[in-house]
Amino acid sequence: MRWRKARRSDNVVDARGRSGGIGGGRLTLAGVAIVVVIGLLSGQDPMQILGQLTDQSGPTPTQQSSAPANGDDPQVAFVQSILGDTEDTWRSLFQQ
Repeated sequence: MRWRKARRSDNVVDARGRSGGIGGGRLTLAGVAIVVVIGLLSGQDPMQILGQLTDQSGPTPTQQSSAPANGDDPQVAFVQSILGDTEDTWRSLFQQ
């Protein structure tokens, strides 16, 4: 395929397996307010919902290696190639 021969971008970070979201996975004040409103509208106890969301006693998910994207993974290589082509296209358009 053509994407395999394209230039690969260095601007790809493989963040699979990392916790994400706003606040690094912690509940923010806005998040708490949303949970309280949903709890009140649904007739459930908001404190019980918050307790379930913040419960840390369950098993922790396994973390994937956070090694830098090196192109061994075909999905990473594909994204690097597509992004490299996009960067080249925009670079040439901005030079005109």
